[in-house]
Amino acid sequence: YTTLFRSITALAAHRTDAGVKALKSLLDDPYQNVWTTLAFALENGERDGILRPDDFSSEDVKPLIRRFLAAGRNTSEIVTGVGLLENFGSDEFTPQLIALVNDPGNWAWQEAVYALALNRTDDGVKTLKSLLASTNQTAAEAIRYAYTNQLHYRGRPLKPDDFNQEYQQPETRK
Repeated sequence: YTTLFRSITALAAHRTDAGVKALKSLLDDPYQNVWTTLAFALENGERDGILRPDDFSSEDVKPLIRRFLAAGRNTSEIVTGVGLLENFGSDEFTPQLIALVNDPGNWAWQEAVYALALNRTDDGVKTLKSLLASTNQTAAEAIRYAYTNQLHYRGRPLKPDDFNQEYQQPETRK
C-alpha cells in the first residue's frame, strides 16, 4: 500500500502526460485503497495547480465520486467523495449534497455546504439561503469562499445577484 500511495502521489505531484494517462486508468480500479489515494492525489494536484484543468474533467471523476458517495452516511469515504465534488462540481450530485446538508449529523456536512457553493445550481442556492436564514456561519463562510476563490474550482460560479454584496468580498477582521 505504501508503494502504491507514493506512486500515485508522485504521478500527480510531478505531472507528465504519461502520468495523467496512468492516473486516468486508475479511475476504474476496483480496489478502494486505490480510490482514496487517487482522490487525495487529484485534490492536491488540482489545489496546488500542478494538474492542468484539462487533465481531468468532472465527467472523468464522476465514477470515482459515485463510489465514495455510495459508502454511507458517516464514513470517511463520503467525506472524500464530497471533497472531490468541491473541486469537480457536477449538477448530477446536487440532490445528494442537499440531502447531506439537511442532515447536520452527517460527517460530510461542512464539505457538502462548500460543494453546493462552489457549483451553482438553483436548488443549491435555495438550500444555502435557507441555511443563511438560520444564521448558519458555515454557509456564510462557504458562500464568501465561493465568491472569492472561484478561479480555483471547476463548478459554475455563484451569480452576483444570488447573495448580498457582503458575501462577495473577503471577510474583514474587526
